[in-house]
Amino acid sequence: MRHALLAVLLAAVATPAFAGEFVADGEHFSYTAARDGRGDVVLNGQAGIDPFALRVHGNRVDGTVGISTVSFKISADTLARLDAEVPGTQQAALPATLAAN
Repeated sequence: MRHALLAVLLAAVATPAFAGEFVADGEHFSYTAARDGRGDVVLNGQAGIDPFALRVHGNRVDGTVGISTVSFKISADTLARLDAEVPGTQQAALPATLAAN
């Protein structure tokens, strides 16, 4: 269930604000999206009461939700949308929670 909600998050990333909020299946999500120095999309935010820190590298998503580690693949369509919506020119410092991922 949690992976399905995170997939909804990835599909809902919007620009140009690189931040957003939405509700899916009754759970509130808020997030920021940026690229790191390696070009990976980095998503940080809240899924309900759980904080999350996700990194999208290629078609894989790795990170944490609350105290759980997550890892899953995303579709080519979702990857293309992320690549289009989170430009490579947007650089952001990695939060400490992602520096080790």
